Amino acid sequence: MGAGKTAVGRELAKRLNRCFTDLDQFIEESEAKSVSEIFDTYGEKYFRKLEKQYVQACFKDEPIVLALGGGALTTNGILDFLKTKGTLVFIDPDTETIKERLKRNKKRPKLLDENGNMMPDKELDTLISSLLEKRKPVYQQADFIYKPINASKTAQAERLLRQLKEHVK
Repeated sequence: MGAGKTAVGRELAKRLNRCFTDLDQFIEESEAKSVSEIFDTYGEKYFRKLEKQYVQACFKDEPIVLALGGGALTTNGILDFLKTKGTLVFIDPDTETIKERLKRNKKRPKLLDENGNMMPDKELDTLISSLLEKRKPVYQQADFIYKPINASKTAQAERLLRQLKEHVK
């Protein structure tokens, strides 16, 4: 949810010489519908079921770098499955960074009002705080927690890779 998973993940995959998959994009391409359309048509419960199916499908071949949607780890079984497949990294930016990133992205169904407009700042602050409060206990179960700095996605990926190498020693 605005943590920079896709941008940093793509750069990290290049450095590890691995394929990169953004789970939401993979679902959208496979289902021929946007995440918003899936939420609107079938609801969140259905979407979370799809996420679980597609997470498992991602690991049929070679090791990859996978960027999950912000709520994916709240689905029963995904966390445990991913921990058997590699190193699970939680990118943990400050709340203000998340807010600024989310305000620039109109594709997030939970952040739009009934007219498709971004919700007001006060409501956005409340929603971010609520989602983080609910999700953080799951996120904290990651193998590695990365605190990003104010730098380019390339610099972030290089820094994350260095820290991961230190972590696994």
